[in-house]
Amino acid sequence: MKVLLTGASGYIGTHLTRLLIAQGHSVTGLVRSSGSAAVVTANGGTPVLITGDVPTDLPLIVAQASAHDATYHLAFDHTFADFPAACADERAVVEAVGAAYEHTAKVLVASSATMFGAHLAPLTEAHTTEGSANPRAGTEAAAEAWARKGNAVAIVRLPPITHGGGDLGGGAFIHRLIRAARAGGRAGVVGDGGNRWPSVHVADAVAVYAGALAAQPGQVLRLHPVAELNAIADIMGLVAAHDGLPLAHLSAEDVVEQYGFIGHLLGLDNEVATEITRARLGWAPTQPGLMDELRRGSYFDTA
Repeated sequence: MKVLLTGASGYIGTHLTRLLIAQGHSVTGLVRSSGSAAVVTANGGTPVLITGDVPTDLPLIVAQASAHDATYHLAFDHTFADFPAACADERAVVEAVGAAYEHTAKVLVASSATMFGAHLAPLTEAHTTEGSANPRAGTEAAAEAWARKGNAVAIVRLPPITHGGGDLGGGAFIHRLIRAARAGGRAGVVGDGGNRWPSVHVADAVAVYAGALAAQPGQVLRLHPVAELNAIADIMGLVAAHDGLPLAHLSAEDVVEQYGFIGHLLGLDNEVATEITRARLGWAPTQPGLMDELRRGSYFDTA
């Protein structure tokens, strides 16, 4: 298949490009700089430059999507400087590509997340995110609307911790947690830290993304690449032990002060089911888990 990726030089995009090409697909990557173009080229893809401003880029994105058999929308502002605005941009691209793919069998793959509120616990692949306060629910709603019109749509819900594969400059959540713990002189958790977060190795995650190409017209294929579910106290306990920091049981307000945006999420319990993903794709994680990696000392030198 001819496949288009937004965010092609990013963390997921880099690993997915390599995998798709290894599987025999051709990949075009939309990028915002010559440096990012070089990354896509090195990974075996063909780069196309855009400005990075969604309203300006939409006509080019739609034109490129129309020339391909499938589009993965991976681009997202992971600085979280303006999360609602980033979600609005994401939704705009999904809506535009969905319109371009109407009355075709072309596949639209949207990225999403697993944190949509306690009313969805555990979050299963059968759940919609209707009623969630998370602005990213709008992305899913836009994708699902096109599936109801006959489009082939997949939604990949990434867990908050996707790790491994070099983590491309330390932007992953696990690196942010380590850096914030070091800066604050403590590995803080909310209360007893018994709430759980899911995680997955990036190589296992992109295997699910590649499987999303199996989406069929008129259906939404929701997929959960989740390998582990661990208590935050256990995760941060390994960080504390490695760096010689105290494990501190804090209020929600103190955690936000130490961790910033991530602190708003650190007290949430995020139980996620994967049975449908495993059955539908024949998927099972094969890479090292987060806890084993932390016990080996991974991620600390690159945080």
